[in-house]
Amino acid sequence: MLVKIHTKEFKGTFYLPNTLLFNRLGLSIALTASQKYVKVSETGKEALLAQLKRYRRQFKGLKLVEVQTSEGEEILVKL
Repeated sequence: MLVKIHTKEFKGTFYLPNTLLFNRLGLSIALTASQKYVKVSETGKEALLAQLKRYRRQFKGLKLVEVQTSEGEEILVKL
């Protein structure tokens, strides 16, 4: 996964391994952080993890987040 942040003060590109994010621990951390907004059962977690892995293979390079401000700042998150 590629995370690119460009602002006037900071420019950085980070490569995060997909195995770090698309495993049970990473999914549990993400769901715990967002449990106020998202409720997923145990069987739903397994299905979500399987879909994420399938999408990662099928749509390599998919832009998940792309934000550009009028000041020229940019945030990009790609699979």
